[in-house]
Amino acid sequence: MNELKKNDTTKIVVQKKEYKGHKYIDIRTYFFDKSAQKWFPTKKGITVAPRLLKQFIDIVLAVSREKDNQRQKNVEEEDIPF
Repeated sequence: MNELKKNDTTKIVVQKKEYKGHKYIDIRTYFFDKSAQKWFPTKKGITVAPRLLKQFIDIVLAVSREKDNQRQKNVEEEDIPF
């Protein structure tokens, strides 16, 4: 199980799962219940079939590059004197 801690009470967990014989990748937000001292999954998340995983990753990377390009464009526009 791989996880990305967002803060003390929230993390994103990526794991392989199987349901009714179908395998998939689950990407889900978990929260820490202080009274139970345990992590619990939330409804916030997605599942990706293994056959779609490469396409999903490519889309995420493309969106990330778009954001980086937009950020760079904004910086360049700020540098132009008027």
